[in-house]
Amino acid sequence: MVGELIRLPPVPKTPRAKFQREALKFIRRLYGPKRLANAIVRKALSSGAHRILVDGLRQKATLLALTRQ
Repeated sequence: MVGELIRLPPVPKTPRAKFQREALKFIRRLYGPKRLANAIVRKALSSGAHRILVDGLRQKATLLALTRQ
C-alpha cells in the first residue's frame, strides 16, 4: 500500500534503503498516516471480506487513524 502511495515499486524492484527512506518521508508528513489508513480501509472494503488482517503497521499514528475509521 505504501508503495502505491509513494509511487514506487516494491522491494526488490526498488532498493530497500530507497523504499524505506521514501516511506518514512511519506509517513512523517502531516496527512501521511491518515492517507495510509484511508487506503487500507478502501482496500478492505473493496475486498468484500467479512474480516481482514492488517500487517506491518509501523507507526502508532497510522493505527490511531485506522481505528478512527
